[in-house]
Amino acid sequence: MKKKITLLALNEEIAPMFKEEMIEIFADLLEIDYVYPSDKPIQPIYDTDLILCHDPEILVKMMPYIKCDAPTLMMKRTISQEALDRLRQLKTGKKALVVSVNDYATVETLTTIYQLGVTQLLLYPFYQGMENYPKVDYIIAPRDYDFIPNRQAELIIIGKRVFDISTILDIIAFLEVNTSNAERIIARYLAKVPTYWQGIKHMLQDKRVLHATWKTLLNESGQAIIIANQNNEVIFANNKVSDLLQLPRQIIAGDKLDHIVASYQQLEILLSEESHDHELIHYKGVQLVVTIKKNEFDCMVHGKIIMISLYNDMLKIQQEIHNKIVGKGYYSKYTFSNLIGRHPQLLDAIKICKNIAQSSSTVLLSGESGTGKEVFAGAIHNYSMRANKPFVAINCATLPENLLESELFGYEEGAFTGAKKGGKIGLFEMANQGTLFLDEIGEMPLSIQARFLRVLQEKEIIRVGGDSIIKVDVRIIAATNQDLWQMVNEGNFRKDLFFRLNVFQISVPALRERLSDIPLLVEHFLQSFHSTFKVAQDFRLFWQKYDWPGNIRELQNVLEYMVTTAPGEISFANLPQYLKRKELVGGFKGANESVSREILLLKLLKREQESGRSTGRRSLCQAFNKVYFAASEANIRDSLTRMQQNGYIEIHKGRCGCRITAAGEKMIER
Repeated sequence: MKKKITLLALNEEIAPMFKEEMIEIFADLLEIDYVYPSDKPIQPIYDTDLILCHDPEILVKMMPYIKCDAPTLMMKRTISQEALDRLRQLKTGKKALVVSVNDYATVETLTTIYQLGVTQLLLYPFYQGMENYPKVDYIIAPRDYDFIPNRQAELIIIGKRVFDISTILDIIAFLEVNTSNAERIIARYLAKVPTYWQGIKHMLQDKRVLHATWKTLLNESGQAIIIANQNNEVIFANNKVSDLLQLPRQIIAGDKLDHIVASYQQLEILLSEESHDHELIHYKGVQLVVTIKKNEFDCMVHGKIIMISLYNDMLKIQQEIHNKIVGKGYYSKYTFSNLIGRHPQLLDAIKICKNIAQSSSTVLLSGESGTGKEVFAGAIHNYSMRANKPFVAINCATLPENLLESELFGYEEGAFTGAKKGGKIGLFEMANQGTLFLDEIGEMPLSIQARFLRVLQEKEIIRVGGDSIIKVDVRIIAATNQDLWQMVNEGNFRKDLFFRLNVFQISVPALRERLSDIPLLVEHFLQSFHSTFKVAQDFRLFWQKYDWPGNIRELQNVLEYMVTTAPGEISFANLPQYLKRKELVGGFKGANESVSREILLLKLLKREQESGRSTGRRSLCQAFNKVYFAASEANIRDSLTRMQQNGYIEIHKGRCGCRITAAGEKMIER
């Protein structure tokens, strides 16, 4: 609903003029009405939001007719910038009459001209009814009044007086014009009129500069930022808000937070009157981190500042900073949420790891390569009280004995040829108060095992080439894909070290032992590859027959290969070549081997047909051998004959070749 202004004017001639000027400034934002004393009968003022008057005498006359408690504002008026520029060009030392309709308007116009800097003239007031006036060089008037005397002087028409910017600001404040409209009105009006209210002029100039400065800064921020007033009206939203919230800019700018939340309930936190630090919310399939701060000044709350970030972006920045602080690799990005699956063996292992995470005892993770032992190690670390301390990982099989020793324990300057000046701290020192993960512990040479055992027992190290004892507080998590007890019996691993490591032994199950988790893993990896590929039935059947010697790492690599090279489907046909073996073709709903081959042949026929390639018997045989596995031309011919008899294909002579039927299409989808 529009706010209403009632103008108190001198007469029916001036009233419409004021209304027209108000409409020119505020357009259709306000409802504007007027009354004047000479109107008979005078209409009482019952309902308005602001009374605007240009002359105190008129207000006195109209007071008995004001029947509401609306505030009253005495307008201040000035002349246009164009008129001021013309007056400043008049010759110095000349005399001028300043003319208007009555004494109040005349004095107001004269003092305005003087205050605006037209001081080179001697100014005298003149209004209708005055008898005495000096001889002058100029007559300055809003228009050519018929009562203007001394027609020998040059007439300077300055046009009607306009509202001073101070009056516009008062109206905006009284009627609570929203910020975006107010800024547009002020900016446009300042270019049109001068003002002798220098405080306002400088304040507005400073505000515009300051506004432009913080607007630039906020738009350059990495966060989406919303500034709202005490009424929850959005007074500013930077460029990133519409992108992050996936909302059009016109919905955000100038709107109320209540309206936005009404349409998007997941953003309810934006209405909170309390401060919040890093609250996690789910919105349109993503996780957002929301911080809300009260905008307080002089013990009063003037609104709030809302900062929104994408959780993944914050995590990435945090990891980058962590890398810079503790060095590359000295943290773990893994938590227990990265262990995908619901198989009882996996869940039991996770439960045990969570229980022992708070302990500082050594953990031994055993399992085949690619089962996720490092993920377990990182999750244990991040679930422990050492989570904010370094996580240092090393593979004991990747370095020769002498290098492994210096990496683990560090060395002093001059300890060996090529040693760095000043020496180097080892991984035990880097991991101090944190966790040291030793992968493939079974590959650690016997000579280093003895030194390692002392660290576990005494919690102290000596650098290579040094003689100083250095105390360390490190939790050890070791991993192996070997049978360490068998290595002990064979003399390849120290028995005392085995028992020292084997405080908590966790067996990480192989993928073939939890095939029921493969659908979850496939979905997880496809999402991480940003893939929406359809998973074909033949691939689902394949993963049940394959024993996955490379475990989860192999599954991830296979899917990445297929997503990169496949034409939009995760299917047996798109597997890496080393996996395309006859024995790995899964049966289709209890079908025998020949029927399974026929379904693969149907899928191939459909693909070749859609691609416009030849679908003759020989061409299909060549394509089948290339896409799937070796099959003779006789096998392909027999399969095609059976499929024709079953109504799955039509076999044509010549270049038309074979064509798949609707029944064949349904057979593929079974």
